[in-house]
Amino acid sequence: MCADTWSSDDASESQPHDFSDSDGDHFQRATLARKSQLRPAGIGLSFVPYADWRPGLAYDEELPDYIRYDVEWKLSLNNRSRGGESEPGVVISPKDFWNHTLQSKLRDAVERGSKPWRPVDTKIIYTVDDRKTKPITKRYGKLKVKWSEVAKQLQDWSHFLRDSKKLSVQITFYYEPESDKTATATRGTAAQVAENNAQVNAELTVLGRDDSWRRVVALVRCPGPPCNKGPYCWQKGPKHYKLLSHHLKILVDETQKGHNMQTHDDLPERVRTQLEAEEEQQAERSRKRRRDEAGSSYAAGAPAIHIHNAPGDANAVYTGSYIPSSPSIIFPTSPAFDFEESRDNVVKAYVEWQQSKVSSQKLKSSYSLIEVLTLDYGLSLEMIFANQKRYFKFFLNHGVLEGVAWHFVCNIKRYYELMVI
Repeated sequence: MCADTWSSDDASESQPHDFSDSDGDHFQRATLARKSQLRPAGIGLSFVPYADWRPGLAYDEELPDYIRYDVEWKLSLNNRSRGGESEPGVVISPKDFWNHTLQSKLRDAVERGSKPWRPVDTKIIYTVDDRKTKPITKRYGKLKVKWSEVAKQLQDWSHFLRDSKKLSVQITFYYEPESDKTATATRGTAAQVAENNAQVNAELTVLGRDDSWRRVVALVRCPGPPCNKGPYCWQKGPKHYKLLSHHLKILVDETQKGHNMQTHDDLPERVRTQLEAEEEQQAERSRKRRRDEAGSSYAAGAPAIHIHNAPGDANAVYTGSYIPSSPSIIFPTSPAFDFEESRDNVVKAYVEWQQSKVSSQKLKSSYSLIEVLTLDYGLSLEMIFANQKRYFKFFLNHGVLEGVAWHFVCNIKRYYELMVI
């Protein structure tokens, strides 16, 4: 048998073994002993293929058949230790360990910080408890570790395991705060900060969900500077459009229905239309704000105009540009409705009722969007009914069709009356 047959890199070239639970420890020991007898002398050990790895099994036999190493990883934020763990007895390849265990733990540790961080570099130190063998230190930019090199080093030292020596890998991930320029670009009003936090939370929620979520996130993840729309965006040529959590939900729903999205050009037409409409609405609001600011500057030096006998306020004072304020939120002293179902289920049932009133798929999709928005922001029918103007404007700003938004906020009382009959 040639040496290449026994060597193993990240692909774990060793042959798979079926250590089913019913086989028992006796079968495991017999199989490992049989392989040890077949292994040529002087040939390095291999890693356990990830497909064959059983976390509950012991791989520290007196005659080791697989590479077994300890991992101690640390997170350094601005040169201060902020997390880490010891991972003893790892037997799968370093790349498999990174992909299936370490990467998610590192991400969780970084995201527990109070500010955005970015990776700087990664330091790896290899050690073996042999006095004649010195530690080896390697550094890699950001998180671009060449796991094949880590695997090769462990294989080169695997002969120490037959002498009851221990192999260790110490990994330190160095992070630094995002630059002031980047942080300034991502800061804004309280609403913008909340929106950014909602997007980050959306990514955290995605972790652990099915493949459709992961495929969507992998496709629309923002590439970063010079784009500042992140963490998700739709790319149409050189232009980027920000994607929020309700956009992701729609894309996932489409994927689950069989819509194949390989590139940004494959996004559903209704989503692209909605994103372009939202972008135009935002641009129009910016233009209006600039006009209003210009009008306010003019009005500051203009004499006040007193309009008497004006409806609603006989003593109202208007200047050159009068702008009605946004509707304030209303807090009723008593509940308007008393649905027996939970609030989120009531919203879903109400949307189904609204969709039954239309036949156009475009309108039905807009009602689906309004359902996602309502649930994402924790709204209820009672809250929307008490603040119709406020949430009518809210839904319009998030791309809901005007007619759909109007019926949604205005038909709540009628729906309640039908339900209690």
